[in-house]
Amino acid sequence: MRRYVSVAVTTAAISGVALAAPLPANAGYSASSPACGTLVVNSTTPGDVDIVIDGVPRTPTSSTRTNQTFAGLTAGNHVWRVVNQDLGEVGSGVTAVRGCPGAPRPSAPGDHTGDGRADVFGIQAGTGDLYFYRSTASGLARGVRVGTGWQRMLTLEQTSNGAGNRLLAMRDDASLWEYSVQRDGRLGSARQVSPARQQLPRSVTALGPFSAHGLGGPVLLTSNGTAWRWETWRSEGVAVDAAPARAGSWNTSVPASAKPVSVDNLDGDAYADLLAIKADGTLWAEKLLPPGQKSTLRQLGHGWQAMQLVTSPGSLNGDQLSDLVARRSDGNLYQYLNRGGSWATGVQIGRNWNRIRLLA
Repeated sequence: MRRYVSVAVTTAAISGVALAAPLPANAGYSASSPACGTLVVNSTTPGDVDIVIDGVPRTPTSSTRTNQTFAGLTAGNHVWRVVNQDLGEVGSGVTAVRGCPGAPRPSAPGDHTGDGRADVFGIQAGTGDLYFYRSTASGLARGVRVGTGWQRMLTLEQTSNGAGNRLLAMRDDASLWEYSVQRDGRLGSARQVSPARQQLPRSVTALGPFSAHGLGGPVLLTSNGTAWRWETWRSEGVAVDAAPARAGSWNTSVPASAKPVSVDNLDGDAYADLLAIKADGTLWAEKLLPPGQKSTLRQLGHGWQAMQLVTSPGSLNGDQLSDLVARRSDGNLYQYLNRGGSWATGVQIGRNWNRIRLLA
């Protein structure tokens, strides 16, 4: 689910979200895993609801009046949410599912080599070449060129649509494109997620899926110069939707220059977070929870003025907590490991990265 492309110079609260709040009341909903690879969501209060698993709306393989069964899940903990189109989220939880014999090993977010570590992508300035950097115990391996002609991309993001890890990019016409990624970091099929726009917004950025909105699709943030607007788009199907699945306004105190960085798993609660760096170099986090819950900001650090690019590809050390990769103004690249909601001291993992204009 997670997760988010460039760094912000300021931040403000997003209306209708909250920080470090408990999961909402389950309103009669529960879940179990009676068989391998299977999750059953039960309800004592039947109604017209959608089930979102790991941030992605899912169609049940079978259902009755009081339960919905979902098969084909990988081993591990799965976050499920029950979303009513009128009331929003009415139930949620985390349920462990055991893997089936012979099932493929699940990929960690951002991991394209199967070692449990998130890998990194970068677009080179000038040439527009796309490079893949395999994550290792000591940093990043030498980059491998996996694409050309990426000059048009304005944002780059690693994400997941429920069928595996993906690369999300926004072109200079504000259209969103999703690319499947193979085990060696090379790109597979591409799918357009949102249509192009006749007029490019003053400021725009694309973020990965946020289950807080009850949808698994990516989020597009746009600004007309005075206020931000968010839109969610479906990350499934064949045809490109003409209009977003859901949209709303961001807090009007956020300036048009703000470009958020999203973190899929900051503190292990399965909710995505929005990060931003204020002009004074302080780092702040905003947790993206369902509408109706109050929002607050939390300071995570200071001294981030020198950071020109910041991204969260996933867990760099395999602990399932999302870490940060940042390029400083001197061109040096640093990793900041997640300590469960705070960051360890930065460790340099590269130099001469000024030639890279986008990181994911």
